Amino acid sequence: PGIIRSNISGYGETGPSSLLPSYDIIACGQSGLLSLSGEPGRSPVVPGGIALADMLGGTMSSFNVLAALVKRNKDGIGMSVQSNLLDCLLLFQQVMFQMYFSLNKVPGPQGNRHPIMTPYGIYPTKDGHITFGPSDSDKIIRLVGLEWMFADERFKDTMSRMGHRAEFEKYFEETLRQKTTREWLALLRDENDIACGDVVDYPRVPEDPQVKHNQMILEMELNGEKYKTIGPLFKMPGIIEGTP
Repeated sequence: PGIIRSNISGYGETGPSSLLPSYDIIACGQSGLLSLSGEPGRSPVVPGGIALADMLGGTMSSFNVLAALVKRNKDGIGMSVQSNLLDCLLLFQQVMFQMYFSLNKVPGPQGNRHPIMTPYGIYPTKDGHITFGPSDSDKIIRLVGLEWMFADERFKDTMSRMGHRAEFEKYFEETLRQKTTREWLALLRDENDIACGDVVDYPRVPEDPQVKHNQMILEMELNGEKYKTIGPLFKMPGIIEGTP
């Protein structure tokens, strides 16, 4: 009676699709996620190239088990907890579905820019790319040297810029291409606290000072050979050697 049983499936343990075979990419398509992935007018892409549904299925299942453990500590009774890949991907699209339910507008491929905010997304620089989060757009425009926009009816405020988004982003991209990513980060992020960042490849990730500080790259030894792997997300002081 006290056993907690966890099961992860493709669609759920009951229902019309419960016996159908499923894998990560199938859940991505069935949940609507692939309709958001990629560039408009082009084929959908695997989100990030990673097994997103599989990873979310495992992660959300662990939350379900923890909730069941808390319940069992109170009443001594176990339970069967279920999660499935389809539901997990639907949950993580909550914002997009709420926009659809509220506005009756079907979202298409999202590309590399935010649908209702600019600048927000991935932009080219002289030697790579830079990412922008939701920041003070007027402040960004001043810092990159586009102050003339405030006197132009097309770009004078946020709503005007969204109404002439293609024109705005053309000027914005041309300006960003004049400096390297590192130069822009120094000016915008380091000196003026703008939410922006680099787009790095795998060789650079393990060398990131923050990644090192977080101890997310671990070196292990097996049969005299050393291996590197991604470390645990949850670190327990005094339990795992070397944690803060």
